[in-house]
Amino acid sequence: MELFGTLDRMVSRRPVTVVDDSKPVKSVDISELTDEEVWRRFLSIAAQERVVIGDLVACLAEVDSRTLVRKRDWPSLFDYCVYALHWSESAAYRRIRAARAVRRFPIILEMLRDGRLHLEGVVILHAFIEDGDFASLLLKAVGMTTKSIERLVADRRRDPPVRDSIRFVGVAPPLIKTAEVPSLLEFPPSPSPDFPIPAAAPSPAVGPSPIVAPPPRPPEEPPRPRLVRVGFTADEDLHRLVLHAQQLMRHKYPDGSLEGIFRDALLLLIAKKDLGVRAAAAAARRMRRKNKRTSAAIPP
Repeated sequence: MELFGTLDRMVSRRPVTVVDDSKPVKSVDISELTDEEVWRRFLSIAAQERVVIGDLVACLAEVDSRTLVRKRDWPSLFDYCVYALHWSESAAYRRIRAARAVRRFPIILEMLRDGRLHLEGVVILHAFIEDGDFASLLLKAVGMTTKSIERLVADRRRDPPVRDSIRFVGVAPPLIKTAEVPSLLEFPPSPSPDFPIPAAAPSPAVGPSPIVAPPPRPPEEPPRPRLVRVGFTADEDLHRLVLHAQQLMRHKYPDGSLEGIFRDALLLLIAKKDLGVRAAAAAARRMRRKNKRTSAAIPP
């Protein structure tokens, strides 16, 4: 609580300021810069981005506190950010959540600007802003990645674990067939005095049109499999097992596909436990041995 009070007194003396936008932005051709100049410019712009994000969150907090969007006939700040500013829903949610956290603890704004805390971390920590030790929680999250912050607050979460779910989410996309490029492109000749275009032949007399067979119908596309999303909550031991399996199967699934890993594991489990599958596999092995003996008995 002493740290909490000290932090509160510190931020109460610091007014929220933003960078002056009157300076013109100077653009350069990056391809003409040396490696060192590109690297320095990259680091400079990355630092500027943190400041701009901090200024945006600060202005958003002030807009929210003054309810300026409602004065302009918008139902909510979220709707204005999504439909007027064309932010994505996740971007609007993260920035509004960070803005409301900054209103409570302005020091978060300084942590965003100097890189001690990132925007996603603020969103995660906002759920525990009412805790008495929130100030110490902020200090612990300094320099942490998103996953590390999630592990930091895992024991504090009050929401129940997500229930197991299996639901259909659509169908697999169709296979894209590449178009065949013609080997020879023919263009109609352009009229010129040297190469006149011959006159068109007279059209034959109109008579009964011959019966033409309809073109063959294209082959029907086989039905595409339906996609299913599977979700469940597990403990940390299963997480370690999944990471271990991803490393072992890296040769087969370079991207660490969980679908492929769980499919292989389930097929192996079913092959060992399902009596019908085991009997079918044993029958297939006996048939292969019988065919091999038969082929060996027949003289060449």
